[in-house]
Amino acid sequence: MMELRHEDFAEKLFELGDSTPPSRLMLPLWGLAKGALSAGYSRDELIDDFEALRARFEERGEEEGEDAVLEVMDFLHGWGSPHMKL
Repeated sequence: MMELRHEDFAEKLFELGDSTPPSRLMLPLWGLAKGALSAGYSRDELIDDFEALRARFEERGEEEGEDAVLEVMDFLHGWGSPHMKL
């Protein structure tokens, strides 16, 4: 299995954040996180990358996007519905 590079993942994450309407963002972010973990991406790096995206939304005043990121971060920390935990 080829390791997922940090730069590649971060770029995908930010592209998804920029190209997806905030109201539809949570599930694609969740899927991207699930795939990254399956590819051996570090959970700690993943959380750091999601925090960077959250901060970006916060700086822009895009609360709905920030909420979507926070929801996925909850799943990464083990909170939420059992079928959504990452």
